Amino acid sequence: MSRQKTYSAQTGYVYQYQFRGQESAPSETRYHFSVCSQAASEMDLTLVLASEVAAAWEAQNEFCLTETQRYALAKMAFFQALDEGPGPLPPPGPIAIRREDLAAIAVTLNLI
Repeated sequence: MSRQKTYSAQTGYVYQYQFRGQESAPSETRYHFSVCSQAASEMDLTLVLASEVAAAWEAQNEFCLTETQRYALAKMAFFQALDEGPGPLPPPGPIAIRREDLAAIAVTLNLI
């Protein structure tokens, strides 16, 4: 199990979170986090990186993402979900990493 970390979101909420692991399938990789805030109880949050989305970005940028880089993209998308959340926690259910989000996060991470 990973250690608990803290993230201060742009909304003003402070979260404690842990990375719980990932599941890979041919069509997607799911990254599992648990998250809680002082204003809400713990919940599980899954971010989904579709293979099609990653492959399209890789083809467009002529760059092959490593597993570590894919995890970094998922973690930044997790932070984005917390930053954009309407309340103390984002809505339940898997969050798909969209092509435009992947492109913006890749720039933030200096991948291209």
